[in-house]
Amino acid sequence: MADRLNLRIDKRIQSWIPTLAPDELDKLAFSIADEGCRDAIVTWDGAIIDGHHRYRICRDLEKPFRTIAREFSDWDHAERWVRWNQAGRRNLTDDQRAANASLLEKVEVRIANRERGTHGRLGGRGKKKTLVMTAITKVSKPRSREKVAKAHRISAHRVQRMGKIRDKRPDLLERVLGGDISLKDAERTIRREQQAGERAVAADAARRAVSDETYGVIHGDCRSVAEQIEPGSVSLVLTDPPYHDATIGLYKDLGQIAHRVLRDGGSLITYIAQHRLPEIIAMLQASGLIYVWPFAITLAPPHARMREMGIIVQWKPLLWFGKAGRRLSAPRWVIDCVDSPRREKDSHPWQQNLAPAKYYIEALTNPGDLVFDPFCGGGTTAVAAAQTLRRWITCDTDETAVHISRDRIRKAREAVA
Repeated sequence: MADRLNLRIDKRIQSWIPTLAPDELDKLAFSIADEGCRDAIVTWDGAIIDGHHRYRICRDLEKPFRTIAREFSDWDHAERWVRWNQAGRRNLTDDQRAANASLLEKVEVRIANRERGTHGRLGGRGKKKTLVMTAITKVSKPRSREKVAKAHRISAHRVQRMGKIRDKRPDLLERVLGGDISLKDAERTIRREQQAGERAVAADAARRAVSDETYGVIHGDCRSVAEQIEPGSVSLVLTDPPYHDATIGLYKDLGQIAHRVLRDGGSLITYIAQHRLPEIIAMLQASGLIYVWPFAITLAPPHARMREMGIIVQWKPLLWFGKAGRRLSAPRWVIDCVDSPRREKDSHPWQQNLAPAKYYIEALTNPGDLVFDPFCGGGTTAVAAAQTLRRWITCDTDETAVHISRDRIRKAREAVA
């Protein structure tokens, strides 16, 4: 039996190896308890380089084990051996394999670049490479991404995607390797961070460009802002409140606000979440508004998936409520289903498409009418109002959203000036 006291755990080496899931550890422990440790624990300079889980189980169960010592010239060669060894593991997910393959690709590049530099120096400055040196250089070139991917039984494209995460956010790659998150989750996190950064830059630029001009965008809570609006002066309230469970009560406030600021015959159009439809209708009706009709916005792919309900979402609902009259005073006929040609999330994570907003503003109001959006977000309602020559008031508690919206509206006004 090997002397357990001579084996040590190196944190750097251990980080190269994905941990086993609890059920996999249980299976390995059962196997060692029943049959003993069949595979040797591999060491390098007294540190375990393969067999961390087996070593811990054997130590806990007081089971004997064998060791095999290997020699490596440096840390890169040791890591390369470990990652190639991990390529054969069957218990890893495709994303974990991609993470390991991406890291292996990087190690191969480091080793090959270093070896090419060494071989190049052998010839001396100004000397031509010999055939032998050229052959050595070709052999030492890094393995292609295709070969690394093939060894891990995944596509080269998946390795390439993981390489982008490796270069941008190594901490996320480590979480993928550990099985904590998926490749898509990591990509989504990076994308959201990038969009947040872009919005922050845009907000700073808008703050400098717009100066004190608000363009009808107010930084403040919709309830206090609505109190400053003359009762009965608004023709259309068009808005997209938050859908979260914790904020669902805002629809009650929305109903009260709309009932106060709308003129007789005015309209409220609001986005809603499908699964909260009954209670939202009840809250808006409680304010004294009259339910008129549901509208639908058809969505372009890719479509969201409500996994907990098993539903692929291909449309987005809006509710039409009015003040004092079912027919209301719509200037023209209204279509109850409008296409949303593409996703627009460049200014705000909850930004809605501009086309439906422009359509319903034009269908339910006349040029010069006042449109109010209590939940500004990316400023879509105000931009649509500016492009259709309507007046507008909008507000948000998020100062960044306010500055971005002001800049969007400024550009929209310049386009129609």
